[in-house]
Amino acid sequence: MSLRGRLLAASLALLTVALAVAGVATYFALRLFLLDRINHQLDSVDRNSEAALSIPGGGVRGPLLGTLLAIGAPGYYVELRNSQGRPLAHWQAQGEVPPPKPRLPANLEMPTQGCPATRCGSRG
Repeated sequence: MSLRGRLLAASLALLTVALAVAGVATYFALRLFLLDRINHQLDSVDRNSEAALSIPGGGVRGPLLGTLLAIGAPGYYVELRNSQGRPLAHWQAQGEVPPPKPRLPANLEMPTQGCPATRCGSRG
């Protein structure tokens, strides 16, 4: 193989490796960005829900919660459950096109010591 052919093959191999590394780095950067954005949106919904529920006269049936959700997180669905896991009320913030009501399990496992079960579950 001539010098020109070897240089071309080496350049193509180096370019392939560089593009693969850039693709993997882009994938992980985008994944991290999107997860961070979802976390911020969920925090916003949580703060809005708590604020609406803590206003005197607003309460569980007040219209303020739906308004706050529509502003902060259009399309989100919030369900309030009692300590036994039974639904008390639900709200769905309406966007341009209302999404269908999600299918939720009838019973949810209550977190222990204020820690979500998915993050603090026992590891055997």
